[in-house]
Amino acid sequence: MKKSFILMLLFIVSGVYADNVIVKDKTVLTTSGTAKYVKRETAGNNAELINKYNPDVKFNLKPRNSKAHNSFPIMGMAPSSILANDEVEMNFVKKVVWNYYHNAYCLRYYIEITNKTDSIIYVDKGNSYRLVAGIKSMFFDMEFFRMSSAIAPVSSTPEPFCHLRYLPIPPHSSAYISECRWGYNADNKWTQLDEAEYYYIPDGNGQPLKSGHYLEYGPDNTPHSKFQYVITYSTSPDFKTYSSLDASLYVRYVVASGIFKKQFKYKSGNIRCGAVPNFESEPSMIMGMSGWNMI
Repeated sequence: MKKSFILMLLFIVSGVYADNVIVKDKTVLTTSGTAKYVKRETAGNNAELINKYNPDVKFNLKPRNSKAHNSFPIMGMAPSSILANDEVEMNFVKKVVWNYYHNAYCLRYYIEITNKTDSIIYVDKGNSYRLVAGIKSMFFDMEFFRMSSAIAPVSSTPEPFCHLRYLPIPPHSSAYISECRWGYNADNKWTQLDEAEYYYIPDGNGQPLKSGHYLEYGPDNTPHSKFQYVITYSTSPDFKTYSSLDASLYVRYVVASGIFKKQFKYKSGNIRCGAVPNFESEPSMIMGMSGWNMI
C-alpha cells in the first residue's frame, strides 16, 4: 500500500471529520470555528507557469463559406492567475480517459497540486471550487463521496480510492484534486466516482462562424465566462490558518472546423487534432470539446 494512502487513512482517523459539515446546493461549508487567512508570496516561476499554458497555436484550416456545424475553444491562462507560491503549485495535466458510459475516449485535464514544503499539506476540497458562468462547484461532492465509499474502483493502479473532502499531500509530492475515476455499483454497472476537468464554451458560441474560421480573444475582451479555480489548503490539519491558489482560464480561441468528431484522432495514448496540428506536441495546450466531448 502506498505511503500517500497510509497518510490519508491516518488523517481520517485523527478526527478531521469531527467538523460539522453542512451540504446545501452542493456547497460544503465547515463550522469548526474561525480560521485565519495567510497570504503567501507568489512564486518566482508563476509568470513562467502562466506562459506555459498560452503556447503558440498552429492552425490547419480550410476556410469555407458554409456554416460551421461545431466549434470548440482553446483556453488561455489569465495573467492574474496565481498558480504557485512558496508552498504549493497547481498544474493542469492533459489526459485521455475511457468513458465507460459511452465506450469512447474523452479528453480531460487533471488538476495536480504539488507540495513544495518539508511537511504535509492539507487541501480542503470542500472549500476549493471552480466557478463558471456564476455557478460554483466544490471539488468535494457528497454524492461522489457516498458512491466511492461503497464501490470498489477500477483503476490502472491497485491503490484504494475514496472521494475525500480533505486531501493530505506528503512533502515534495503531488496529488490530483480533480481526476476521473470509475467503479462497479451493486448492479454490476459502471458508476463514475469522480470527474476531471473538461472545457466548453459556457455562454454559447456567440458570433456565428463559418467552417474553417476562428476567432481570437484576450483575457480582457473575451465574451465568454472564465473558468476560475480556487484551491484552499493549510499546513496544519486543524485549518486554524489557511492559504489559497487562484487561477482563471479564459476562451482564447473559438475554432470552427466542420464536423467536429472527424477532427480528432486517438492514437498511442494521445489525441491528434487535424485543425490544430501542434496540439499533440504541446502538452500544456488546453483545448475544449463540443457536443458529447467525445473523440
